[in-house]
Amino acid sequence: MRVSEKRHRINIIYPETTLNGYGQEIKVYVCFARCWAKITSITGKEYIQLAQVKGELIHNVNIHYTAGINNTMRVIHGKREFNIIDVLTDSTDKKEMYLKCSELTNG
Repeated sequence: MRVSEKRHRINIIYPETTLNGYGQEIKVYVCFARCWAKITSITGKEYIQLAQVKGELIHNVNIHYTAGINNTMRVIHGKREFNIIDVLTDSTDKKEMYLKCSELTNG
């Protein structure tokens, strides 16, 4: 893939547990990597949850190979947030990674 096709600037974040001012454990997200990506929509579906129409979009996020990315992490693109479902790596030369991600929307 040509570098020019990766035109989306994304952050990959991971959850970390820390203590708040009251000594309670809370989950915060910390930036793991910032990179360029190509985001492609794959599928979408709508369903009703608590009397609201919701949508779930599945995307393929293509990035350069970055060791350590897993499905507990999230992808942030602007105000959009994607949960990583699966991480696929080009096993021959490890130059590319494909992150299968889901995005919840309010429809």
